[in-house]
Amino acid sequence: MLWRVALLGAGMLVPLAAQVAGTSTTELPDSLFVFESPRPLLRTSPELPASWGILLTFSGNGFGGGISYQRGVTRTLAWAAELTISGARNSDEFEVYDPYTGTIAVPGKVNRLFLLPLSLSLQYFLFTESLDEAFSPLVAVGIVPALVVATPYEEEFFRAFRRAQLFGRFGAHIGLGAQIRYSGQSFLGIGLRYYTIPFGGAGLESIRGRPIRDFGGVVLSLRLPL
Repeated sequence: MLWRVALLGAGMLVPLAAQVAGTSTTELPDSLFVFESPRPLLRTSPELPASWGILLTFSGNGFGGGISYQRGVTRTLAWAAELTISGARNSDEFEVYDPYTGTIAVPGKVNRLFLLPLSLSLQYFLFTESLDEAFSPLVAVGIVPALVVATPYEEEFFRAFRRAQLFGRFGAHIGLGAQIRYSGQSFLGIGLRYYTIPFGGAGLESIRGRPIRDFGGVVLSLRLPL
């Protein structure tokens, strides 16, 4: 029994010695360990989350405000609806103080005009593969059904709405902007758009003899999350 164990041990030592001797010419391969994360290192949601916001706008007509809603279609595409209200006027209107009556008025003004556009747009987000989701530049294009309200300037501001005239018009817009996302689904947005809202016909007067024929223009907007 002992001689069989000795022969078995000798048989194991021979290939082991050959392997050790061969290390002088042939190196043993290094072990390679590959670890895979159980979840993606960068989270990429299949679509943008829905979000409500408050809009502040500034244009040649002055300041305005409204509300917006956005919903994602894919990671790079979303649709949005924005309803705003602002005044509308000729670009060079100015108020003059009358020392005899102690009132302030706009010379030649016949109508106070208000614009309520509903912007329905598609937004395409740029560089989504190379930029972090927290910052998303975009381009937008959309249609703009709009309501133009005219009240007589000669009457007191609130009483004049009893004689208000309403005009429905249709327009479009193009623009660019960016969204800065934080706290998951909330985001701050800035945008610069060009609107065209033709009135048609002879236009609508704010100043006598100088009708407005297009209620569009360049609009800068700031979106605050709700």
